[in-house]
Amino acid sequence: MSPIPASPDAQYNTRILRPLVAWVSAEHGSAKVSELVPAASIDPASLDRDRWISQEQFERFLEGVRALVPDDEAFKQACVFRIAEAYGPMRYLLWASSPASVYAQAEKTYSLVSTIGAARIVSSSRTALHVQFASDKAISRLNCLVRQAQTAALPTLWGLPPATLRETQCIAHGDERCEYHLRWFERRRWYPSVLGATVGAVLAAIAARLQLDPALSAAALPALGAAIGFGLEMHRTNAANVAMGIEQTEALRLLAEEEAGARHELLELHMRQRSWDAIIEHDAAERAHLIKKVVERIDRKQKARDSRLQAVSHDLRSPLAVVRLGLEQLAPQVRKLADDDAAIVEELRVSIERMGQLLRELMQVTSAPTAARQLTPQPVEIDGLCERLRRRARAMVHGRDIRANAFRTREAPDSIEIDPLLVDRITDNLLSNAAKYTERGSIVIEVDGVPGFLIIKVSDSGRGIAPEHIERAFRPGATDESARMEDSYGLGLSVVVQLLAQIGGHLDVMSKPDVGTTFWAYLPTKAKSPSATMRAREAEPTDDAAAKVVRIRDDAKGS
Repeated sequence: MSPIPASPDAQYNTRILRPLVAWVSAEHGSAKVSELVPAASIDPASLDRDRWISQEQFERFLEGVRALVPDDEAFKQACVFRIAEAYGPMRYLLWASSPASVYAQAEKTYSLVSTIGAARIVSSSRTALHVQFASDKAISRLNCLVRQAQTAALPTLWGLPPATLRETQCIAHGDERCEYHLRWFERRRWYPSVLGATVGAVLAAIAARLQLDPALSAAALPALGAAIGFGLEMHRTNAANVAMGIEQTEALRLLAEEEAGARHELLELHMRQRSWDAIIEHDAAERAHLIKKVVERIDRKQKARDSRLQAVSHDLRSPLAVVRLGLEQLAPQVRKLADDDAAIVEELRVSIERMGQLLRELMQVTSAPTAARQLTPQPVEIDGLCERLRRRARAMVHGRDIRANAFRTREAPDSIEIDPLLVDRITDNLLSNAAKYTERGSIVIEVDGVPGFLIIKVSDSGRGIAPEHIERAFRPGATDESARMEDSYGLGLSVVVQLLAQIGGHLDVMSKPDVGTTFWAYLPTKAKSPSATMRAREAEPTDDAAAKVVRIRDDAKGS
């Protein structure tokens, strides 16, 4: 029996309904059961287990079954249909007791089948019972009929006729309580012997009156009758025991078959799972091998391209140096030239310097894998961006005790012109840090705006950063153990700083240990041509870029 749930709607155990469900299925088919159960708002799976339902669900199901029978007596018969099956293996334990003791135990354990009302035995004997049922809730007549039918059917578990039940009061009729008087038959083993002895004594008296054979004495015939009665009782008892043994053996056989079937299903499931795992592992290995080959091929091509670009850019520097040297040697002669010719020479000098700068940038790109890439500004819709941020945040904290959400304020612009990949890199690093350092609580993304800037605010309820460690949080992942701080957010924030530096944005931060951290990333709403200052920021150390881009807040003012 399942434990009593704490929910106030857990008022009746579905075990009570099993005989009714079996009757409907046998008389009207399983389709009718499938119709009645949802109509009562009952989960079909709960009928096969010890589950609890509300009184309203219980009453609605009873009403559905009552509509299928002509009268209350037929309804009571349906309530005890194959009732022995509802008790399961427990009925074999009941045979070691008597109906009277089981009724007494049922009074004490009534709460295991219903949390509404309570039963009380007023008086009892070996074959009779006076019981009262009280409830502080209104109960329908159908509810009372179910209780009456299943109470009276209890002796049938011993192979006896149902108990005779006389109802004197009923809550459904307006009485204060329900009151029943039950009486049942219980065979006494000495009845046949006494009956046989009595019949023998009567025959002995008749024989004496008729003056028959003296051997038929008053003692012999009663003894013979008692012996015959005892023999018949032993035969009946033995037959009952044999029938009970057969039933128990059949029940054990069915249980063994069910267990064997379940074990077989589990074994097949295990084999299917192993086969599926092998397929997945093989597929994953093939994909990993293909990815490795693609990566190696891309890496080889990348290295070949970089090597070729480095060689070309290096080789171009030599003739360019010769041209620059020749121009410097001709400088004294330039002053003697006409103004137009001097302007041409000056333009030549500027072009040589520009070419030198281009070669230096080319060498930087081919030599440094993290060098700044060429930005490709495109219109970015803010509604779509906000939705993508919400999905990414929720994916990062999936399965954890963290709430993630994103919303847009009215001040946010409808769209901005920016490199989408750059926005993704900035937001992914901020969200990744928030998810990594938040064990439980929430992550909130707010998309806001001020004139000229889109603001992406990321707030978390994580561990926070101590004031003395905030500046260190924007350094790249430290290789030295003394520089690797526990509260540092590692490489991600240094990447954010460098990317914001490229586009003229900035980053605000506010954090408090054990409370959380908030970042405000300011992104320009219009793409601008890279200025000399921005180009300088691309090459400057992270600490210098952080000093110009990052602002530490003491409160949420201006958020």
